[in-house]
Amino acid sequence: HKLSTSLPFNLEWTAFCRIDMLYHNPEMIKLIFESGARSLHFGLETFCMEAGKLVGKTLSSNLIKETLYRLKETWGTDIIISAGFIVGLPTESEDSIYRTIRWLESPDCPIDSVTMTPLTIEPYNPILEKQLVLSDFSKNPQKYNIEFNKHGWAHKHMSQKRALEIVHEFSKTELNLTRNRVFGCFVHYSRMRNLGYSHNDCLSKLNLKSDWYDSVMN
Repeated sequence: HKLSTSLPFNLEWTAFCRIDMLYHNPEMIKLIFESGARSLHFGLETFCMEAGKLVGKTLSSNLIKETLYRLKETWGTDIIISAGFIVGLPTESEDSIYRTIRWLESPDCPIDSVTMTPLTIEPYNPILEKQLVLSDFSKNPQKYNIEFNKHGWAHKHMSQKRALEIVHEFSKTELNLTRNRVFGCFVHYSRMRNLGYSHNDCLSKLNLKSDWYDSVMN
């Protein structure tokens, strides 16, 4: 913040961000905007606290949502809020996932752009470990009651096949089509800014009735 506000020009940036960081340090909410943030992506992953702990997300769903509402109240459309969720984490039920979707569909949901992806893991392979950072789900599947078969992974609450179905179903919802179309996903926004478009350009061009959006994205 000190560096960006001392520059002879206005710095603007996008980044991945931790919601728990802003919850525990609320003074950063204003400072982040003043330092030039214009689009932030939060890897929320899940609102199921038990599943969240498995992937390093320890803030409760109530505190996550409380913080998101505070961000939207403070930033408005000056900072676009994107969030990502994972479908299929061990211990999270299908009912829990649909409760999340219903909240995302609520008119006052403070998230502008939503991404849902299926849990993607592979059986442990020492050759892969030399090329990729494998999760503990792959290294120790028995610890999480995960099994692998010809259709992919499966555990008590979900299978890879079902996770893919839910993600595909979500991709067709009015929520996904409207919010992600109006605000653009985190990646689209960042690329447009790199091409020289301003924040307001992006908000005006990434909208439901934009012929420009159709020509570029299709």
